[in-house]
Amino acid sequence: MESHSEGHSESEDEQWEDDDSIRSSISTANDDSSSSSDETPTRPTFDLIYHHLNIRYENVLRDYEEDQVVLVDGDCLLLEAFTDRTLDWDHGGQYLHLTYLVEKTLNGFRRKNARVHVVFFRLMESAWSSSTGGDLSCLLARKAVIRHLKQSTDLSIVDRFESFMSEDWEEFVRRDPPCFVVTSDKPFGDVSSSERDWCRLLLENFKLPLSAFLVDCQRMEVDCVFLAGLQFKVNQTYAFRCCFSPSMKKDIEEVRQTLTEPTLTHLRSLHSRDQQAESQAAFEKFFSANVKRFIESVGSDFRLILFGIASAYILHTTPEQISLVQLFILHAGLIDLLPLRDRCQVLRRGFDQSSDIRKETAQFLEKMIELICFGEGHVTALKMDFPKSRKQFADLMDGRLFCQLVWRFRTSPVLISDAISRVFQGSDLALTSKRLLALWDVVCAVSSSQGLDLPLWPLVSSSKNDCTGISMSEPRHSISPRSEFLLHEISFMSYDIYVGEMKRTLNYGRDDCFTQSDVSPIAQDDSSEETKGLYRPEFHWHSGKVIQGGMGALPTFLKKTTYSQDQTKYKRFLQDYSTSLVGGAILNADPLLYRDQSKQSVKPVKQSAKIRKIIAENEERKKKEKVDRELEKFDTLFGRRSSSSAKGQLSELDAFIKKTHPDVQFKARERKFDLCRRELESCLSSNEQRIFWKVRLLMAIHSLVDEHRLIIDKKLRRSIVKELKQLGFPSNAAMIEKELADKQSVLKESNEEVSADEGYFRFQLLNMGHLMQSEAKLLPDPRVKEFIPDNWQREVMDVVDKNESVIVSAPTSSGKTFISFYCMEKVLRSGPDGILVYVSPTKALVNQVAATIYAQFAHRKTDLPTGRTLCGVFTRDYRLQPYNCQILVTVPEVFDIFLLSTSSQKWVRNLKYVIFDEIHCLSQEGRGKVWERLLLLVPCPFLALSATIGNPEGFQRWIQIVQRAKRGVSSRVRLVIHKASDRYSYLQKHIAVPEKSKSFSTDLIPIHPASGVAFGRIVQSGFPEDYTMSTAESLRLYDELRKLFPDNPSLAANDPELFFRGEQIVRRSGAKKFEEELKHFVEEMSRLSPEREKIQELLHSLHPSSEQREAAEENCSFQVLDDNISKLLMKLNEEDKLPVIVFWYSMETIVDYLSFMEEMSEPAGARSLKAENRRRKEEKKKRKREEKQNRLLRGKKKREERDDPDESASSSTPDALDEYDPRRCKKEFSFFNWTKAFTSRDFANLQRKYLRYSRNTWFKEAIQRGVGCHHAGMATKERQLTEKLFREGAIKVVVATSTLALGVHMPCRTVVFAGDSPFLDSLGFRQMSGRAGRRGFDSIGNIVFFGVPWKKICQLMTTGVPSLRSSGTLDFNTILRLVTFEMLSPFSEEDQEKGLSFLRNAMAVHETPELKMLQKHFYVLAIEYLRTKSFLSPLGEPIHLAGLVIHLNYVDPQNFLAVSFLEMGLFSDIIEADGHNEKLSEATLRRLVHVLAYLFVHASAKECHDRHNHGKKGSPCEIILPPPDDNIQDFIDRHNDEVIEISTRYIASVAPSEEGKAELSLSKIEFGFDSKEANSEWNGLLSHFRSDTEHCQIRLPFYSLSGDRGKCGADNLHYVKEFFGVMSDNLPLLETIPAVPYSSYVLDFFKNEQARALEEWSGLTSGDLFRGLQDFYYCTRAMSVALGKLEGHDCSKLFPAFDQLANAFGSKFSKAYKFQL
Repeated sequence: MESHSEGHSESEDEQWEDDDSIRSSISTANDDSSSSSDETPTRPTFDLIYHHLNIRYENVLRDYEEDQVVLVDGDCLLLEAFTDRTLDWDHGGQYLHLTYLVEKTLNGFRRKNARVHVVFFRLMESAWSSSTGGDLSCLLARKAVIRHLKQSTDLSIVDRFESFMSEDWEEFVRRDPPCFVVTSDKPFGDVSSSERDWCRLLLENFKLPLSAFLVDCQRMEVDCVFLAGLQFKVNQTYAFRCCFSPSMKKDIEEVRQTLTEPTLTHLRSLHSRDQQAESQAAFEKFFSANVKRFIESVGSDFRLILFGIASAYILHTTPEQISLVQLFILHAGLIDLLPLRDRCQVLRRGFDQSSDIRKETAQFLEKMIELICFGEGHVTALKMDFPKSRKQFADLMDGRLFCQLVWRFRTSPVLISDAISRVFQGSDLALTSKRLLALWDVVCAVSSSQGLDLPLWPLVSSSKNDCTGISMSEPRHSISPRSEFLLHEISFMSYDIYVGEMKRTLNYGRDDCFTQSDVSPIAQDDSSEETKGLYRPEFHWHSGKVIQGGMGALPTFLKKTTYSQDQTKYKRFLQDYSTSLVGGAILNADPLLYRDQSKQSVKPVKQSAKIRKIIAENEERKKKEKVDRELEKFDTLFGRRSSSSAKGQLSELDAFIKKTHPDVQFKARERKFDLCRRELESCLSSNEQRIFWKVRLLMAIHSLVDEHRLIIDKKLRRSIVKELKQLGFPSNAAMIEKELADKQSVLKESNEEVSADEGYFRFQLLNMGHLMQSEAKLLPDPRVKEFIPDNWQREVMDVVDKNESVIVSAPTSSGKTFISFYCMEKVLRSGPDGILVYVSPTKALVNQVAATIYAQFAHRKTDLPTGRTLCGVFTRDYRLQPYNCQILVTVPEVFDIFLLSTSSQKWVRNLKYVIFDEIHCLSQEGRGKVWERLLLLVPCPFLALSATIGNPEGFQRWIQIVQRAKRGVSSRVRLVIHKASDRYSYLQKHIAVPEKSKSFSTDLIPIHPASGVAFGRIVQSGFPEDYTMSTAESLRLYDELRKLFPDNPSLAANDPELFFRGEQIVRRSGAKKFEEELKHFVEEMSRLSPEREKIQELLHSLHPSSEQREAAEENCSFQVLDDNISKLLMKLNEEDKLPVIVFWYSMETIVDYLSFMEEMSEPAGARSLKAENRRRKEEKKKRKREEKQNRLLRGKKKREERDDPDESASSSTPDALDEYDPRRCKKEFSFFNWTKAFTSRDFANLQRKYLRYSRNTWFKEAIQRGVGCHHAGMATKERQLTEKLFREGAIKVVVATSTLALGVHMPCRTVVFAGDSPFLDSLGFRQMSGRAGRRGFDSIGNIVFFGVPWKKICQLMTTGVPSLRSSGTLDFNTILRLVTFEMLSPFSEEDQEKGLSFLRNAMAVHETPELKMLQKHFYVLAIEYLRTKSFLSPLGEPIHLAGLVIHLNYVDPQNFLAVSFLEMGLFSDIIEADGHNEKLSEATLRRLVHVLAYLFVHASAKECHDRHNHGKKGSPCEIILPPPDDNIQDFIDRHNDEVIEISTRYIASVAPSEEGKAELSLSKIEFGFDSKEANSEWNGLLSHFRSDTEHCQIRLPFYSLSGDRGKCGADNLHYVKEFFGVMSDNLPLLETIPAVPYSSYVLDFFKNEQARALEEWSGLTSGDLFRGLQDFYYCTRAMSVALGKLEGHDCSKLFPAFDQLANAFGSKFSKAYKFQL
């Protein structure tokens, strides 16, 4: 998009880093502009603002589904449609095509379940009225589209606002804030480049209003999405999004003030230029006098009434004018009768710009359109019922058809007149003929030329009918018969079954496969005829190793020596890593022995009464001994005075009560009661501490009364009553005293009702909500010994025991991991052949899961046979016994290879269970289709786990359909939902507002959840489904409601003291019911018009104050965050809210902050730590220089050579590590846990083990101060050390990016969101906030927003969980893999069923049934492409280079391009251009990297190049990938043309336009059905237009109305995309000029080897850069190995070249990252 190429925000993690500099630059520029120009001072100011707006290309509908509003500027939508290159508006207008373009965009948003509101501002009419130099066709089209959308769609059309500057509009936006406004930035581009004059004028008219509209949206903090570049994909919607920048708020307000008056003046000036006022008044008078006569003649035909009145008003006595009016009326009949295929008209050369016919017709149409535009509003104002208007507003008139009618009459008047005469002759006329005759009679009767009496036929001849010199028989586009569009013959089982009946309609018979005149030697096959080109998977393409028979076949003998050193090291790592995950405790010591049912079938033994008595006595004795041991343990732990603090003793007692025997619990609870009583008496000053111990004392009392009422003695009873009275609850003390006096009674069943004390239940709701227990008391489950499982966990275990599939939706920290272990143990006990696969979304989680499995099962006795291992790991980088294990932990991409690999099917058949962790990744772009493939192909029951599934029921229905189609698998899929409201701990949300003083102080402002819910949302759909409040928040909501509704009886019934009457303690179920009643009351009141204002006042009262919100938003820049984050951490430490994870989306800012901590902290000694570190660094540099001088003499080791001399301070040696000691820092500046027994030597050993080769000094310094770091750009060892120390409690703070969002086990007490990011969405928010509130440790979790705009906070709190949607599974690569799998699998019949099930049950087809036939077409097209390119034989066998395509599947669809370039000789040409040298030059290698970067690099440059243009100057890196040279571009164009040609050839053979009908996508109005009248007297006239129809090889109905021809070739790309819709994204095409430029990081790295510079300038994260370069190496290595293994092909030059390239790139990568590939 041109307007975005000059300036946007910076990289995604640094949105507003330079806001202060931007602000100053804008101010300076404004001063300069105001001094240099006094005429137009506003536009330069807006241009500067526009170039510094935060605009990025992203998925704009990632979270906003079903419950979010999308506002669409209708005028901008029309502007984009009018400037569409396929729309013809130069010949009177093509209204149906225009309507189609408008509906297509709106339907795209509608398909994403967004609530779409289309807004039209009245003042914008003036921009259309003068758009075409006096022609009102655009204004008429605007009116017609508005009427059509109102009448034929269920969208909300808003046209009541005068302008976007009105107060009503602002109130409308504030009441129900949209997630964004859809607008246009096309006028901000190069307007002069438009081809059509009227388009240039139109864009010029809109430039100033759209500038003001964009600024106004920014002022209201509403994001804007631009229509240019908008792409609707299967599960994503990509567009350029202009995000609100809080730091630019002041500048935006200033620019708005300068734009307001000029905008209004501009629009009014356009309106004043209209010269139709006088003629409009005359026409209105004429209309009022004659409209009734037209209604009487033609009935309720909206179009004929309009056309008739306009025709009567314009009718004159000149023959030319009369004939044009006659033809115009006839054109109205033809619109209804001609199918769409016959309205695709050829406009002859006579209709060029200079022809007299064109000028005369244009003048007539201009006047007619003006009159129709005047009359449209008056006809609509009649408020009549127009049955046909639903279709007529969409297809008001057809300019090209009228022009063709005029042309036919002027060139062949006799033929046309004869045809028309047959239409109106005879006694039994068609209905259309009768209406036209009646209309013409009224037209003549009321026309301005009174007394005109002419028939509608014959047409009045004109002197201009003699068009000499203009030939009727012009050369047409060559007609290609449909029989020429033949497909290649192919037949195999799944193809024949899946295509089914459709195969009969396809034209087969093509016998030419892909041939190229200059075929590369790679495409020439010299193998024998018997084995010609047949692909067999015999070796690994990435390594060249031979695939051993039956991957996964167990070896008969396996010695210990076969374990490699790496595998032994990995097991040691798992042992060490698992200690922090499970605390070093043995989870279960029971042996894992196989359950052989034949051996377990033992006959029951009869027991005598004496034996049973002895057994009972023994059990009683053992129970008594256990109780005695527990009592002895209690006396040991709590009998003497503890050295722990009071809170520490309380925690120890709670832990003891949970684990001890029930008979010992009474003694522990009594001790807890005494502890709380003493501490409450000692708290005299601190009110916060008094409340804490008051709450604990009340909880202790209730636990004693509930659990041990039968054994409470008088002394304890008196003490309890006394304490209750002192707490201020005498009535409750009396109730409990009576309860304990009659020990057999139950409080709830008491006949005498005693009221509780005033405020008793309010106190519980206010202070005890986080400690409330659930209603049900769970009983132990014999299957679980360690704890009592929740009900939902029992339900899942029941499903697993039945070998059925189950979907589990449960919040984070709810116990999903235990379910996984239960499933694993079941498989392990089933026998040695059973296999369980655990699919983890990331490699980091693979290590964590493997370590947890090791801790869970490795110490337990097993009877595994020789050669079998318990757990294996398989990722792309590492593998450990993947084929010989019983539990395999892997990532989706690797498991996908297993399932579709023919050589691993024996292993696959042993699968017993599969666990999918984080199944919501199915909706992710790119990787989501891999998850969907796994669900479609997995041949066994599975367990799908997630914390965020928005549509669990719909997902379950699809999975059941999938499982039903599989052989030997239970079709039943259970759904178990554990709601977020049942979460163990409440989440309290805060806004952090730093004080402006220099002191370390920050205010934490609590946020009420209801404050984030928009009033419009409550009215429309109520509160969000998973919306929850804590008990204190519910109580505050009640109090605010009582202020507004003091006399409401239904609200009075919800008074806590009445609502909970009769209960002693409030439980969670009761509190939840109290919350639901309040929400229901608010929803009811919001729908009553008298009370709506009170509800709005309620929501406003719950908001933080405006001063607090403004203060918080002032701190949204990263610079302010960096300066104040330490204050926030100090505040959290003071309030005992640590440990904390700070989620920060900018890795560079994280590094800067952690480096700053070095300056902030001082040691206890005399010298500052900074000076001490500087001294150590200088000593290390000096020592390094000496070692460098003696390196050759002393034989320096490779480990010491890895350190960069310029960065020697970053390296770590044992001497330096020994100096690290956390206790050297001042305690007030350290977050290290001082209670942990870490000596200086222990800490040094840890760092030596994990950070021996780390170059990040800032990381070591931060760890020393108790602050860890975790992001994708760090080394694995650094991340692991952070995780280990944080889980063990040694460090209390971790600063991280979103890498911790997916399942990494690092629970904490508080989560901080520092700064805003477009990647901070609802899904990520729920994943990250789920870390807060450690089960078993924290009863309250804390969420702190720091530097996040208030609007974004509201969206995050109230937006629902996104639904799981398909991201598309079917592409050319998958189809090739399925066919190969079917052809080569040893279990062909079962695998054929597998492929058919995959094709028939794709999730996209289930969600959108209309995609079913489209997917079939796409499948046949893919097979045709594979046949044409000789990847498949006529029998479906994979041949030639199919294997290379398959093994490069992870870069789909670029793998097809790579093979295509091999076949066309592109790489051969590049290599031969270097001469005949044995080794290629560096320039040639760079040229190869340049080409391969287009193929294998998926990252886009986004807008990071703006940093070079508008931010820091002098980038040392090449940010945007340069376009390929002409020779390479020629190869790319040839490949793209070939794909498009094959696609168009297929579409032409099955094109539905042959039927001449189509349907509008949103309104579902059908057009083009053959009318019954078309075969009557109208047939002769219609035949003239059928003969003049635009003949083309491929045609789409609505596009063809504008004369868009479908010629085979690259020009047909938009036809292909239109035909295949969202599936066209999977075509193997390469865009060299994409909407967002490609990143050049691979090419720049190969040239300069500057990894650090790329991290700073490329806009990519360090981790993404590392993985991207690593993946590129793997791709080049795979191609190198593959070329070396090809048989029958001449690869003598290609193999050495790619081998040299892979070695060169790998060497540079290893050198830069110190990483051995």
